[in-house]
Amino acid sequence: MEKKKQKISPLPIKKSVLKTLTPNDFGAVLEDIRDKFTVMVEGLEGLRGEFYAFRNDMNGFRDEMYNFRNETKSSFNSVFDYLSRIDDDLKEIKEEISRLNKDKAEQEYAKSIEGRVQKIQFELLAIRNELSKKKV
Repeated sequence: MEKKKQKISPLPIKKSVLKTLTPNDFGAVLEDIRDKFTVMVEGLEGLRGEFYAFRNDMNGFRDEMYNFRNETKSSFNSVFDYLSRIDDDLKEIKEEISRLNKDKAEQEYAKSIEGRVQKIQFELLAIRNELSKKKV
C-alpha cells in the first residue's frame, strides 16, 4: 500500500494562529528575525575575520616554505659541489695508484729480468770456469 506524502509547509504556523496575531506580534516576529539575522551577520563577519587571519597565516607559511626550499636548494648545491670535489680527488688518487702500480710492475719486471740476467751470467761464468779447467 502506498502512503500519501504529506506536504510540509515552510512555516509550521497554522492559519488560525496567523489570524490571531496583532500588528505588535508581527513587529515582534520581525524584530526577532532581524536580531537573528544580525547575529548571523556578526557570525559571518567573525568567520570572515578568521578567514583573513588564516589566509595571512598561510601566506606567512608559504613564505617560510619558499625560504626553506631556497635554503635547502642552496645547501644541496653546496653538498653536491663538495662531493664533486671529493669525487675528483678520488679519481686523481686512483690514477696515481694506477701509475704507481705500473711503475711497481715495471720495477718488478725489471728485477725479474735482472735476476734472469744474473742467473745467465752465473751459468755463463760456471760454463767458462768448466771450459777453462778443460783447456788447461
